[in-house]
Amino acid sequence: MDLAVASAKKHGVPGAIAIVDFAGYPLILETLDNTMNAAAQIALGKAATAISFQRKTQDIEEVILAGRTPMLVLEGATPLPYVPLKGGHPVYHNKTIVGAIAVAGTMDAEMD
Repeated sequence: MDLAVASAKKHGVPGAIAIVDFAGYPLILETLDNTMNAAAQIALGKAATAISFQRKTQDIEEVILAGRTPMLVLEGATPLPYVPLKGGHPVYHNKTIVGAIAVAGTMDAEMD
């Protein structure tokens, strides 16, 4: 979390940063100054999506943008929130996924 907050501050962007465990449940959530109210829930959803599907959320977003729109209706596929937008990444330890981290609310999808 400290590295993510430092990066956001270095780039001068607002945002919410969420880290979830292997089951997708929040471990820590940090919301920076001047961040839109919805960012915290979006970050939690991106992190939960990254761990549930065990891939970067950008990969899911790209599949949807390429035309596989049925991916949009997977909200009920897991009991966790589903947010298939850039910014969620699985976290690995010794080549095993142990959780996920996500950023939302930077006001720039590439920065998320």
